[in-house]
Amino acid sequence: MATRSYRPSKGARITDGSQLLKDHAHNIAVDQLIPRIGERNKRAVETVPILLYFYQAVRAGRRCSCFDIETSPDGLCEACYGTGVVGGYQKYGTTLHITDVTHPNICTSNVIPDWKSRRKPIPFKLIDGARHGSIETRIYLTSNTGELDALYANYWLEPGSSLAANMKAPSDTNWVALNRENVTQRLCNPWIDIKVDLDRISPTNPSPLLKTVYIRYKNIHENVIKANIPRVEKSDLLGEIGLSDNWENQLFWLDNTIKTITTEDFFASVEGDSRWKIYGVREFAPHGQLVSWDIQAKVIQEYQDGFLKVPI
Repeated sequence: MATRSYRPSKGARITDGSQLLKDHAHNIAVDQLIPRIGERNKRAVETVPILLYFYQAVRAGRRCSCFDIETSPDGLCEACYGTGVVGGYQKYGTTLHITDVTHPNICTSNVIPDWKSRRKPIPFKLIDGARHGSIETRIYLTSNTGELDALYANYWLEPGSSLAANMKAPSDTNWVALNRENVTQRLCNPWIDIKVDLDRISPTNPSPLLKTVYIRYKNIHENVIKANIPRVEKSDLLGEIGLSDNWENQLFWLDNTIKTITTEDFFASVEGDSRWKIYGVREFAPHGQLVSWDIQAKVIQEYQDGFLKVPI
């Protein structure tokens, strides 16, 4: 037989349904509606997509050698691209390794950093009187898709001097040439060793100079960003004083694929014909859930060397 003596605890009592309805609407928005907006934005950006690569400024890492003996980073440096941090800019969806004089795991034979050089970054060179020398380092590979994104060496050769780059993975017994095919085949390994040999025909000949070895591979298959462009604004800012400098302001609308964007970053066209420096960022994130970005950017001009030198 039922009894009337039971009463729910004070904390479980509901005296007014308004708060319940408010919390319910909030939970519906956070758990269902806002995530749906994010998914719809991903489909909406497919209407007239502009294909871009996104480059995010590296904010922590090794201090570049161009900045060790100067008061500010060198804008023409091909190790930090004017940021002061080795690597400079991280391409979305990739992992970057740069071997230079600041690398913590370098072994050399008859080779030293050329601190007296006016070149930036500081290059490696043969010691005085040596005809042959070498540089060795180990690069620890992270999780990746097995796709190489970029590989190049930044060096300087005079007549009578040469460089040869080789590599070896744990599965190799001998050194093999450092090239795209060999690196791609070995991205499944935990590490790769890199060896660069420097040679000159005579001790009196100028030494070859090695600045950087740049290896970048994908950690996701699809690293292309899709954006919509509402409109383009053009103006001739210096026309009044007789100088022609065409600036193009560009608005981009993106979904929430990229989680962090700042005014230090830039975009590059997949076709490689344009690059845009971001100068305005506005995120749409109701209840702290990112759903889209409104980006303001300007076409990078020829004199903005740091951005233009970053490999696409």
